[in-house]
Formats: sequence, C-alpha cells, structure tokens
Amino acid sequence: MYAFAAIAIIGVAAIVSLVYLVGVYRMHWENPIAVSIAKSFPVPAARIAGRPILLRDYYRDLNAIKVYLSSEEAISQQIARDVTMSDRKQVLERLLNEAALDELASLRNVVLDENELDKMIDQEFNASGTTRGDLSAYIQKTYGWTYDDFKAHIARPALLTRYLMASFAADHEDDPVALASYIEERLKRPDIVRYIRF
Repeated sequence: MYAFAAIAIIGVAAIVSLVYLVGVYRMHWENPIAVSIAKSFPVPAARIAGRPILLRDYYRDLNAIKVYLSSEEAISQQIARDVTMSDRKQVLERLLNEAALDELASLRNVVLDENELDKMIDQEFNASGTTRGDLSAYIQKTYGWTYDDFKAHIARPALLTRYLMASFAADHEDDPVALASYIEERLKRPDIVRYIRF
C-alpha cells in the first residue's frame, strides 16, 4: 500500500513538472505561480557548455523590460507597450551572450573587481550632480532592479565587452568586430541549448 502511494505521488509530481515545463517553455507562462516556482527551484531556461541559465534570471530580466515599457519614462517617450515575443527572445539571447562573455573572460583570465565596476558606473551612468543613491532609485523605479542587479547584468557585461574587445581585436589583426563575430559563432555551437521556444 505504501509503495503504491509513493509511486502515485511520484507519478503526479512527474505530470505536474511536465505540465509546468511545457507551460513555461512553449506557452510562455509568466504568472506569479510560474515565477515563484522558478525562484524556488533551479529550472533552466537555457544551457551553455552544460552550465544552466536559470529561468529565474530570464524572468528577472523580462520583468525589467515590462517595468520599463510601462514606466513614466516610456510613456513620456511614447514607447510604452506590451512585451512582445521578440522582446522575450532578446532577453534569452542577452543572457546567453552574457554567459558567453563570462566563459571567454575566464579563458582569457580577465577578472573585474567591484571598484572597477563602481568607477565605471559612476563615470558613465551617473549624471552630473547625482549620487549612486539617485541612480539606485532611478533603476528601481524604471526597471524594478536593484543597484546590484544593474551592476551584475548591465555594467559588468559592458566592461567585460570593452576589455575582451581590445584583447580579441589584438589577436585578430586589429579586427574591431572579432569579438562580436566570436560571440555570434559561439552561440551557434551544439552545446548551446535553448529550452524556451519562440
């Protein structure tokens, strides 16, 4: 009797998991329950070289676009709209691009420290006369992100790209698009798996 109950529970769990995965991968479920499950479990949205890109990160970045497209800034610029399937695809591709940059940085021993990132943000993203607190409030209001989210997923890839672009160009006859060509080719390799379908 206990064995039957255990088998039944496992069977129900497998069916629920399958329904959830079909829902998020093919039907693009973005409801609070789907997001909550993704936050609680390491559900992959994609893989690069066996390393997962988590669905929770996909939802985080997708939410940033949703917040932005309904923000006062988007309304004032007359670009407010609903999120499209193209936006969703770009979110996943940006996460894969970020992972490919991290992989290449590791191969080339490029390491960024927090001070470099903070300095870059202060120089390039803070308007004259504003503080980091002002920037944090703007990021939260306009994208729904924390300063640390912005630092990890906007500033860090931007600075990595800058460093890698220079070193990659030097290794490829000063070709300024060598890095972009490499990343484009890298994301077509067979070890890239995109679970979310568009």
